[in-house]
Amino acid sequence: MLPEMELKHTADKLLRRCHSHVTKEKLYLSGTNGTLTNNLMEAYLYSFCQTDDWRGPLNYYRNFLFYRVRDGEILQCPCLIITGNDDRFYKLESVVKSSEFCENFIIKIIEQCGRAPHQEMAAEFNSTLLKFLIGKKFSQKPTEVQATQARGLVGRMFGGIGTVANNTVKLGNNLRE
Repeated sequence: MLPEMELKHTADKLLRRCHSHVTKEKLYLSGTNGTLTNNLMEAYLYSFCQTDDWRGPLNYYRNFLFYRVRDGEILQCPCLIITGNDDRFYKLESVVKSSEFCENFIIKIIEQCGRAPHQEMAAEFNSTLLKFLIGKKFSQKPTEVQATQARGLVGRMFGGIGTVANNTVKLGNNLRE
């Protein structure tokens, strides 16, 4: 039996075990029969039950055993490793050991966060990511973008990332509530 088919039948159990933060979301009244539903869990279940969508990610893991890091090969680009301190699946020791393959790295551990820091502590995760990308503490307060000709191409590009990310954070926060 293909793993995609197995996941289709056990998606609910798998989600509740691996993504326990999803079950803690607010319940909403359903439009048709008036029952309470967890919209985020329903979205996850829908995604998990689409067997065609699983082929790409599963093929990645099927081929993962054939990919080897060459002895002495080290990533040269800056790397940001973000994890939670309550992750039941990966020990912090494993995360720290993964930095041995990076020349220029930053490890950020988000407190009281599990396997999915980008979902459990979205504001802190986004702030950390923006600080890494832009290089300074990023305020999530909306600001006016001023067009200045004095900044170079790279400066304008990184300023654009901050604006887009800020708007995305605001949009994401509105959708979750």
